[in-house]
Amino acid sequence: MTIETLLKGWENKLQKEMDLKPAIDAMGVDALLDGLLANVGNLNSLVRENVMVAFAHLVWVERIPSNEQYLRTLNISLSDDFLFKNIDEGESDASFCRAFVSLFVRWIINADTKFDLLTNDQYLEALDRAVDYMGQENDRRGFVYGKGTVHTVNHGNGMMVAFIENPKFPLDYTNKMLDCVKRFVVSYERFAGYDWSENFLARIVASLLAKGVGEDAVKSWVEGLMPEVTANTYTDEHYYFVRIGTNIHHFLMCLYFLLKERGLNEGLRDWISQYTSELMKKVYS
Repeated sequence: MTIETLLKGWENKLQKEMDLKPAIDAMGVDALLDGLLANVGNLNSLVRENVMVAFAHLVWVERIPSNEQYLRTLNISLSDDFLFKNIDEGESDASFCRAFVSLFVRWIINADTKFDLLTNDQYLEALDRAVDYMGQENDRRGFVYGKGTVHTVNHGNGMMVAFIENPKFPLDYTNKMLDCVKRFVVSYERFAGYDWSENFLARIVASLLAKGVGEDAVKSWVEGLMPEVTANTYTDEHYYFVRIGTNIHHFLMCLYFLLKERGLNEGLRDWISQYTSELMKKVYS
């Protein structure tokens, strides 16, 4: 069996279960990992999704790779040729590679949480690369007809949640994580992708709260999101601030309901419900 054989079988149907043993026996783990990496940005949406399912199965369900293979795959995933591939181009087909390789990183960090594969230094080096990436990604697209979902930001946020939920996560990275959220919320553009993007952004904040970040710190951060309105109400220039305020409002609603669903931070939820009214007054003052 070759990687081409696997890809051919993945072109028309999402595989719910995978038996990768024949592929491993035929080509070995290194070649299989390389084949999955080479197709992480495949423009056939089903192939791309199946590549992700196969990778998750390999590194999480079965834990087939050695520690060295996990680290090698992580380093390749975080490289300029993958996570940062053509990042200056904005909306291009290279975004599919960046978006889905961030999920590779997510699964490896999740595996580290479960199996303790990385040293603290290796984890921090990966975290720094991930933060750097989220500070540069600008493709906010969701579904692209004929090619499937891009979701660079959504997938990147899932990657960041994996880092936060890892026991190696240092709380002194909290502001860097919140900055990653801020750059997509405080924007004239709609969050990212138009489909459940706010939920993924809210998960970063919820994960930080669960990690021990105080509610007062989150409140202070939220209060600093809305820039000072410097335009007359109802003018063209004012609409810029309306868009930003709306983004913040929708983000806070998602954070509220996510925390409510988890039964967490009742005091912060009550504060959010009050602040959203104040936010509109800030915009239309």
